[in-house]
This record gives sequence, structure tokens and C-alpha cells, in this order.
Amino acid sequence: MNDLITVDLHLFASLHRSPGGSHQILELRPRTSVRDVVERLALPEMEIHLVFVNGRVASLDQMLQDGDRLALFPPIGGG
Repeated sequence: MNDLITVDLHLFASLHRSPGGSHQILELRPRTSVRDVVERLALPEMEIHLVFVNGRVASLDQMLQDGDRLALFPPIGGG
């Protein structure tokens, strides 16, 4: 029996330097939060400005479900 969930992860701008690149399919334990994913990828939490789960704004405390699409964005500046 497979007790893992699958999450489709997309990292944008400077965050895609994470090992694994800008698009990854993650197998995670149930009851994994966005914050758990950020820690697993060794991304500094202060570099995460926007979190989207399935196209909706979410928090780092959001629990992920099987099949979710997670997108993480750093602060983005322009000039």
C-alpha cells in the first residue's frame, strides 16, 4: 500500500536554483505542509513571498493533498 501523496511543484524566478530545478514531482507523506516542502528543499523561508496551491493563494501552513499543484514565488522587483 502506497501511503504517499504526489504534489506537482513549480518554483519561480530565483527559487528554481533549488536542486531538482523549477518543476518537480514530489512524493510526500500525508499531512505535509507547504512549510515542510520549503524545509525539505532547504529554501530560506524569508525568500518565499507568494504561495499558490491549485491556483489559489495559500499559506506556508497549508496542508497538501494528493494531486495538488504547488507554486512558490520569491519577492519580485521591477524597475
